[in-house]
Amino acid sequence: MATDILMNDGASPARILPFVCAETITAGNAVTMNNSGELTNANTSLGAGFKEYVIGIAMLTATSGNFNSIITGRGVLCKINTTSGNAGKALKVSATDGRLEDNTALGHTVAIRIEDNGAAGLNTCLTAY
Repeated sequence: MATDILMNDGASPARILPFVCAETITAGNAVTMNNSGELTNANTSLGAGFKEYVIGIAMLTATSGNFNSIITGRGVLCKINTTSGNAGKALKVSATDGRLEDNTALGHTVAIRIEDNGAAGLNTCLTAY
Protein backbone atom coordinates (compact mmCIF):
# COMPACT_ATOMS: atom_id res chain seq x y z
CA MET A 1 0.00 0.00 0.00
CA ALA A 2 1.32 3.45 -0.88
CA THR A 3 1.97 6.09 1.76
CA ASP A 4 -0.77 8.72 1.86
CA ILE A 5 1.08 11.99 1.33
CA LEU A 6 -1.83 14.31 0.45
CA MET A 7 -4.12 14.79 3.45
CA ASN A 8 -6.28 17.66 2.14
CA ASP A 9 -9.99 17.90 2.70
CA GLY A 10 -10.43 19.31 -0.81
CA ALA A 11 -10.86 22.93 0.31
CA SER A 12 -7.26 24.07 -0.26
CA PRO A 13 -5.95 24.80 -3.76
CA ALA A 14 -3.77 21.70 -4.24
CA ARG A 15 -2.54 20.83 -7.72
CA ILE A 16 -0.94 17.53 -8.72
CA LEU A 17 1.51 17.89 -11.59
CA PRO A 18 3.75 15.34 -13.38
CA PHE A 19 7.47 15.92 -13.98
CA VAL A 20 10.46 13.75 -14.92
CA CYS A 21 12.91 12.98 -12.07
CA ALA A 22 16.61 13.80 -12.39
CA GLU A 23 17.34 11.44 -9.48
CA THR A 24 15.51 9.05 -7.14
CA ILE A 25 12.88 10.95 -5.20
CA THR A 26 10.99 9.48 -2.25
CA ALA A 27 7.32 10.16 -1.48
CA GLY A 28 7.04 13.05 0.98
CA ASN A 29 10.30 14.73 -0.06
CA ALA A 30 10.42 18.45 -0.80
CA VAL A 31 11.47 18.92 -4.44
CA THR A 32 12.75 21.64 -6.70
CA MET A 33 13.64 21.75 -10.40
CA ASN A 34 17.12 21.63 -11.91
CA ASN A 35 18.32 23.71 -14.87
CA SER A 36 17.13 20.93 -17.24
CA GLY A 37 13.55 21.21 -16.00
CA GLU A 38 13.65 17.92 -14.08
CA LEU A 39 12.74 17.25 -10.44
CA THR A 40 15.48 17.01 -7.86
CA ASN A 41 15.41 16.69 -4.07
CA ALA A 42 15.57 20.09 -2.41
CA ASN A 43 18.68 20.55 -0.25
CA THR A 44 21.04 23.34 0.80
CA SER A 45 23.91 22.13 -1.40
CA LEU A 46 22.11 23.16 -4.58
CA GLY A 47 23.26 26.37 -6.25
CA ALA A 48 21.71 29.77 -5.64
CA GLY A 49 18.28 30.05 -7.22
CA PHE A 50 17.63 26.33 -6.70
CA LYS A 51 18.23 25.70 -2.98
CA GLU A 52 15.87 28.44 -1.82
CA TYR A 53 12.78 27.27 -3.62
CA VAL A 54 10.53 24.26 -3.21
CA ILE A 55 8.02 23.68 -5.99
CA GLY A 56 6.16 20.86 -4.30
CA ILE A 57 6.07 17.65 -2.30
CA ALA A 58 6.65 14.31 -4.05
CA MET A 59 3.48 12.24 -4.04
CA LEU A 60 5.22 9.04 -5.13
CA THR A 61 8.62 7.38 -5.00
CA ALA A 62 10.24 7.38 -8.47
CA THR A 63 13.70 6.87 -9.96
CA SER A 64 15.70 9.01 -12.38
CA GLY A 65 14.14 9.33 -15.83
CA ASN A 66 10.65 8.40 -14.63
CA PHE A 67 7.66 10.62 -13.97
CA ASN A 68 6.69 11.62 -10.45
CA SER A 69 3.62 13.56 -9.36
CA ILE A 70 4.16 16.55 -7.10
CA ILE A 71 1.64 18.24 -4.84
CA THR A 72 1.85 21.99 -5.10
CA GLY A 73 -0.11 24.87 -3.61
CA ARG A 74 -0.06 27.03 -0.51
CA GLY A 75 -2.03 25.85 2.50
CA VAL A 76 -2.08 22.17 1.54
CA LEU A 77 -2.00 19.58 4.31
CA CYS A 78 0.65 16.93 3.49
CA LYS A 79 2.90 14.35 5.09
CA ILE A 80 6.38 15.81 4.54
CA ASN A 81 9.86 14.42 5.28
CA THR A 82 11.09 16.53 8.25
CA THR A 83 13.55 16.48 11.12
CA SER A 84 12.12 15.86 14.61
CA GLY A 85 10.49 18.84 16.25
CA ASN A 86 7.46 20.54 17.71
CA ALA A 87 4.16 21.65 16.21
CA GLY A 88 3.94 25.25 15.09
CA LYS A 89 7.55 25.48 13.90
CA ALA A 90 8.35 27.02 10.52
CA LEU A 91 10.39 24.70 8.29
CA LYS A 92 13.07 25.36 5.67
CA VAL A 93 15.16 23.25 3.28
CA SER A 94 17.89 21.24 5.05
CA ALA A 95 21.18 19.70 3.93
CA THR A 96 19.49 16.26 3.75
CA ASP A 97 17.93 15.51 0.35
CA GLY A 98 14.22 16.32 0.42
CA ARG A 99 14.02 16.86 4.19
CA LEU A 100 12.85 20.05 5.88
CA GLU A 101 14.20 21.34 9.21
CA ASP A 102 13.25 24.02 11.74
CA ASN A 103 13.73 27.53 10.38
CA THR A 104 15.57 29.04 13.34
CA ALA A 105 16.59 32.24 11.53
CA LEU A 106 14.78 34.55 9.20
CA GLY A 107 14.61 32.89 5.81
CA HIS A 108 12.36 31.22 3.31
CA THR A 109 9.70 29.16 5.13
CA VAL A 110 8.51 26.16 3.09
CA ALA A 111 6.01 24.62 5.52
CA ILE A 112 4.74 24.67 9.08
CA ARG A 113 4.82 21.51 11.22
CA ILE A 114 1.29 20.70 12.45
CA GLU A 115 2.09 17.81 14.80
CA ASP A 116 4.66 17.18 17.52
CA ASN A 117 6.87 14.26 16.59
CA GLY A 118 9.60 12.31 18.26
CA ALA A 119 11.59 11.37 15.18
CA ALA A 120 12.57 12.48 11.71
CA GLY A 121 10.42 11.19 8.87
CA LEU A 122 6.96 11.84 7.43
CA ASN A 123 5.10 14.38 9.55
CA THR A 124 1.91 16.36 9.04
CA CYS A 125 2.67 19.86 7.76
CA LEU A 126 0.91 22.78 6.11
CA THR A 127 2.65 23.98 2.93
CA ALA A 128 3.73 27.62 2.78
CA TYR A 129 5.72 27.83 -0.48
